Amino acid sequence: MIYGAKNWNDPGIRYDQENNILESFLKRSRATGNCDFSLESCNVEASCCAVEAVGSNFLFKIPPWMGQGDFMFDFLNSPKNLDMLLDGGGQTPPNEIIENLARAITKLSDAKAIVMHCNEWLNEQIENHFLKSLEAGHAIVLSYLTDYGSGHYITIVGYDANTGEFIVYDPWKGNKHCSRNGNQERYKINFFTARMRPRFMEVYI
Repeated sequence: MIYGAKNWNDPGIRYDQENNILESFLKRSRATGNCDFSLESCNVEASCCAVEAVGSNFLFKIPPWMGQGDFMFDFLNSPKNLDMLLDGGGQTPPNEIIENLARAITKLSDAKAIVMHCNEWLNEQIENHFLKSLEAGHAIVLSYLTDYGSGHYITIVGYDANTGEFIVYDPWKGNKHCSRNGNQERYKINFFTARMRPRFMEVYI
């Protein structure tokens, strides 16, 4: 038996961070030696995936050349919107701060989002909370430490009670942890509890 967010089984809800406007720009900049970083948009793409996973609607019509992840990235990084963010972040890009992602979801869609802090939770508490959230039809967005020495955002959308695996959409199909090109990847709870940062976001209607 598999349960989770309304649209967990629809591969069309997966957002691809490798081919959006920002990453295309960074890829060209890296090729010319003008920057040394890339893959900076997993946060907004995972958040938009969660919005679609729970069956929510985006509120703004965007140009056909732009994705919802591009739009959310622009919203979070526009100087005109700093007063709407929960954390300006100082030198940290606003899109890297999970509280800001939650605020963007509530401003750009009709979904709700809440950030949970689990610094002192036991692993069993995290697992039980995830299970209850998915059973209620929520999606979970979290950041975890990769084997590349950096953080990465993904979206948990379901749980397979027969195998004890969580079902995930990953916006970075080239991630070494992916075996299904980012579509409905499967992980046991210990993958998250060993790597996740001590906060996560729940998205729901």
